[in-house]
Amino acid sequence: MSKNKSYYDMVYDKLSSIIRTGFVNWQVTGPRLEDDLEHIFGTQMLAIAMLNYFYEEYQHLDLSKILLILANHEIGEVKYGDYTPYDKQKDDVQSEYNAVLKTTSNVIGGNRFAKLFLDFECNSIKRKRVLKKDNPDMIFDPLKTDNSEFAFYCDKMQCDLKSKCYEIDYPNCVNLDHQHHNPAILYSKAVRDLIAEGNAWSDMWLKVDYINYPYDECFKFISRSATNVFDEKDFDNPVLKFFYQTNKLTSTKVSGEKRLLSAADKIMAAEYLAMSNPHINSAKVVSLILFGVLNMVGDKNFVSNLKGISKELYEEACLLKTKEAKLANYYLKVAFYKTMDYNEFVTYAKKLTN
Repeated sequence: MSKNKSYYDMVYDKLSSIIRTGFVNWQVTGPRLEDDLEHIFGTQMLAIAMLNYFYEEYQHLDLSKILLILANHEIGEVKYGDYTPYDKQKDDVQSEYNAVLKTTSNVIGGNRFAKLFLDFECNSIKRKRVLKKDNPDMIFDPLKTDNSEFAFYCDKMQCDLKSKCYEIDYPNCVNLDHQHHNPAILYSKAVRDLIAEGNAWSDMWLKVDYINYPYDECFKFISRSATNVFDEKDFDNPVLKFFYQTNKLTSTKVSGEKRLLSAADKIMAAEYLAMSNPHINSAKVVSLILFGVLNMVGDKNFVSNLKGISKELYEEACLLKTKEAKLANYYLKVAFYKTMDYNEFVTYAKKLTN
C-alpha cells in the first residue's frame, strides 16, 4: 500500500469525533463532552505548566519532544477506539500498537509516528515487556524513559483535572446513584469504596489514580492540591489555575462540519498540519504553535513567569522572526480560517526553510 496520506488527513477528523469514553461511561452531563483532541491539548498545556512550576526538577527533560509525543499519543485510537483501563477486554497495549501500525502504514513518514508512540509507551516495565515480546530488538534508553514517563503522568493527571473542571463548571454533572453498568464501578473495588466514603466524583478519580500510578512527588503534590477544590477561586496553585483557564479553550466553540469544534480542536489541527510536513522540525513548530496561543488562555501572571526553554519559545512565537515561528503562525491561521491541500503546505514550508 502506497504511503500517500498526510498525518492530518489520517487522524484529525477521526480524533475530533471520538468523545472520551470515560466521560460517556459516567454519563457526564453538560453542553459539551471532551473529545480526543481536546484531551491531547489538555495534556500538552499541563506539561507546559508542570515544567515551569517545577522547573528545577524537570529542566533536564526535552519539552519539545514531550509535546510532540503527547500530540501523537492517541494515534492508536484512530483504528482501535477509545477504551478506559476498566474496559478489560479492550485495554491492551499490544493491540493498540498494532492499530498504530495500521494507521501509519498509509501515512507519509508513518514510521516516525509509530516510533513516537513507542516513545510514549516506554514509561512502564509492564508495557516494555509487552512490546518487547513481539519487538525483541526494541531499545529503551533512560532519557527517553524520563520524557515518556512525564508524558504518561500528564496523560493520566489531565483526566483527573478535567473531571474537576466538569464539577466546578457543572455542579452535579454526574449522578453516582445511576452507575450500575459503568465498568469502573463493576471492576474496581477502590472506586466503589471511595464513592461509598462520600468522595465527590472528581476527588475519587484523583485518589484512585494517586494510588494506581507511580507519580513522582511533583505530580503527587498537584493531585493533593486539587482534591476537595470545588470553586475556581480555590485554584491558588499556578498549575491548577493555568489548567482551569486553558480548559476554557475546549468549550470555546467554532464551526465544524460534523460537530461544533472548539478552539482546542483547531489548535490541534495546526499541530497535525505541521506534523504532516516531513521537511520541517515538527517538534519545534508544534511547540511554537502551543506557545503562540498562550495569550488566548488569559493567565498573564503564568506567562510572565515562564522559565528556560519555555520563555525562549514564547518569545520566539510572539516575535515571529524565525522561519519556524512564521510557519507555526501560518498553520494556526490556516487551521482557524481556511483549508489548503497538503502539497501547498509542503511548498510553503520549503520556502521558509530554504
